[in-house]
Amino acid sequence: MTTKHLTVPEIIQSFGYPVEIHHVTTEDGYILELHRIPYGIDGSSEEARPVALLQHGLLVSSFDWISDRPDRALAYLLADAGYDVWLMNARGNYYSRNHTTLDPVADKEEFWAFTYDEIGTYDDPAAIDYALSVTGQDQIYYVGFSMGTTVFFIMMSERPEYVDKIKAASLLAPVVYLNNVKGVLKPLANFSGSVDAKLSEKGIYSFYADPRDRSTDAINKFCSEGNVTAPLCYSFIYLICGFDPVELNK
Repeated sequence: MTTKHLTVPEIIQSFGYPVEIHHVTTEDGYILELHRIPYGIDGSSEEARPVALLQHGLLVSSFDWISDRPDRALAYLLADAGYDVWLMNARGNYYSRNHTTLDPVADKEEFWAFTYDEIGTYDDPAAIDYALSVTGQDQIYYVGFSMGTTVFFIMMSERPEYVDKIKAASLLAPVVYLNNVKGVLKPLANFSGSVDAKLSEKGIYSFYADPRDRSTDAINKFCSEGNVTAPLCYSFIYLICGFDPVELNK
């Protein structure tokens, strides 16, 4: 089965899972799209289930949690294990590129003027409150990957009242302190100010890619398994993330 160019809800549905699309507006006006798998293949909509909220990593989306087969992807595994699964999409990504007053193109400088701080202070709390309201639950299980862990700690710091709404948190590849970062990222950080200034001069405020545009297609083809150029992609990943070929899902 090919899932090329399908949206996350369409991919989930293609594997026979129930799926819902929800929208929640943050305190500062960003409109987030949440993807819900209310129960697993053999589940029932009538059963009350514990809520699991999954927050993705940097520059990606809810797709990260369903990008593999149902017997390997965490969102499906949790749904089949009896959880009511909610997949977040942080502000600015493909699914959450909307605002009550700002347009991401016409008002790009203002729209893209956010950091991890706003995601942790506004996005996570809004999603948690919404999921709890819909399900009638009092607490959630939180799962974060990379950036998803950083914004969790920000939320716990800036919005401590949300501690009582978290039953447990599973933080994958957690990022809090950067003192021990290796590879090219730490040296490159020294140039972040000048790079940001140059990009702003050219009117570039976002690094997010549209998964349906031609450039994304070209990258996918260039990096696809079995392609002679794929090792170059692996080398780039190792350069940024560290060398660990055993854990790279090819």
